[in-house]
Amino acid sequence: MSNPPRSSTALVQAAADAKQVFDGTDLVQWLGDTNVQTALSKLVCTFPTEWAADGIEQRYAWLKRTQPFVRIGEQSETPTLNETQWAAFEAHVRALCFWEQAKQAGYLDLDAVHWHVDPREFIKQFRKCGWLSEDEFRQFTPKFAPRAAPGVVYWESVSDPYKSKANQIPLPKAQLPHLNRVLRKFGITTPWRMACFFGNALQESSWLGGLVEKAPDGQRYAPWYGRGFLQLTWPKNYLDYWMFRGRGKQIPAELREKLLEAQKTADETRSNAPLQEPEGDLSAELKTWRGDVANPNRNDASLSAGFYWAKMNMARYADE
Repeated sequence: MSNPPRSSTALVQAAADAKQVFDGTDLVQWLGDTNVQTALSKLVCTFPTEWAADGIEQRYAWLKRTQPFVRIGEQSETPTLNETQWAAFEAHVRALCFWEQAKQAGYLDLDAVHWHVDPREFIKQFRKCGWLSEDEFRQFTPKFAPRAAPGVVYWESVSDPYKSKANQIPLPKAQLPHLNRVLRKFGITTPWRMACFFGNALQESSWLGGLVEKAPDGQRYAPWYGRGFLQLTWPKNYLDYWMFRGRGKQIPAELREKLLEAQKTADETRSNAPLQEPEGDLSAELKTWRGDVANPNRNDASLSAGFYWAKMNMARYADE
């Protein structure tokens, strides 16, 4: 090649020109350049597969003509492979080929000449995608979990949350799109953050089995008991969540103060009686909002968990 490119960009442009011919010296020099290697790794190219028996001579005949992949100045006129060596090499390559047989058997619907991309670059790009598939999400739920009892630790089986109940979509399946959006919205995207978030959410939701805590009516904070993936509890957390949702103006200031005072009394007396009294002052809309946090068909169960994560600055602890 009379005027070889001197940069990775120029090399890519030259490679796209079918009239350009590269000799061994050019290839050795360029392929040893890390900038060129980086540029080439990002190319999407069309060329014949190496797994087709048809075209072996065309693909590998250069092995009989020259030694391109050696250090500059060490090339010799001796062919890389003599005829005997070539015959052995060709037989070996042919034995590895499967393309024609796979197409004939119906396992492949792809021409031998097709587009290629460096799989490492493909993985590198899609690894950045934090959107969990259903198969990935299924792996969060164990089949057994340890339980502690006085003087002993035993294994307890975990119910499969993907088993559909009558006329209902399984909770994980219904909530997965909402959870994925919450991960992106609140920056829960690193392995540590996701582990901390889901480690908490799995426990709070009884291994994705429900969005309401067990035996809630007897709790001192009822009817503001735990709902959602991180179990939003007490009036203040619900009120703060609704403020976050932009609903603050729809909640009378007097009612807010009354609920917060009732919360304080309920916590001090260990009784939910103070929280039962303001129930009559709640509008039907507020009661619906409260119930929505445990509604498997709405996004509140997931969004409230993301809100609570941010409110408590949990990312800081996950990052430690």
